[in-house]
Amino acid sequence: MIEDDRSARESVSAALSQMGYSVLGRPTGEELDEVLLSFRPDLAIIDINLPSGPDGFALARHVRASAGIPVLFLTAADGLESRLSGFEAGGDDYLVSPSPWPSSWLASGLCSGAAVASGRPSWRSATWSSTRRPRRR
Repeated sequence: MIEDDRSARESVSAALSQMGYSVLGRPTGEELDEVLLSFRPDLAIIDINLPSGPDGFALARHVRASAGIPVLFLTAADGLESRLSGFEAGGDDYLVSPSPWPSSWLASGLCSGAAVASGRPSWRSATWSSTRRPRRR
């Protein structure tokens, strides 16, 4: 998870950890290659506007090219152009944060979105985001 807001990063990481997932959170994507090699994630959760290094769109393109894993944007950037740019960069889903829902609900949705994006639908997928699009082949 690449999110510069420490509170958001810790909240979502804690909720995912409580669900049994291993989470590695970073404030920037400056060490992304090392993380992809050592941690080997099944999903990348990326903020768009980061304080240093590449932006979230560049990170998403890199993750897609080097690891081929689903990319979910979790960001405060809620404009149409940002959303379209996210999908063009290889994002599988785009969630606007902060969210009025508890982080546990958000984490559940992230897991469901990841399952659908990776071709492994779960029972939760029927209640998930209307912004999801089919995975590119």
